[in-house]
Amino acid sequence: MSDFSQNWFEYHAQKNFENLLNVVDFTQPINYLEIGCFEGNCHKWMWDNALSKNSESRSTVIDPFEVSKTHTNAYGNFTNNLKQYLEKINIQK
Repeated sequence: MSDFSQNWFEYHAQKNFENLLNVVDFTQPINYLEIGCFEGNCHKWMWDNALSKNSESRSTVIDPFEVSKTHTNAYGNFTNNLKQYLEKINIQK
C-alpha cells in the first residue's frame, strides 16, 4: 500500500502526465529522470502506468530527501511506495 502525506501530484500534474500516454511509445525502453521526487507519488504513477510496459525501462530520481518538521521520512516513504520497482530505480541523494 502506498503512503503519501500529500496529493500534490494528483491535483496539479497528473493530467499532464496522462497526456504522455498518447504521444510516447512506452513499449520501447524508457530512461526516465525525475528531479525532486519527495515521497514518489509521480514516480509511482509513471511506473504503474507507463514505464512498466517495457521490462527494460529504468528511472533515476534526484532528491535530497531532507528531514524537516513536516517531512520526517520522505526517503522511507519513497522506498516503501516504490518497493516493487526499486531494482530498476537509481536513487541519487
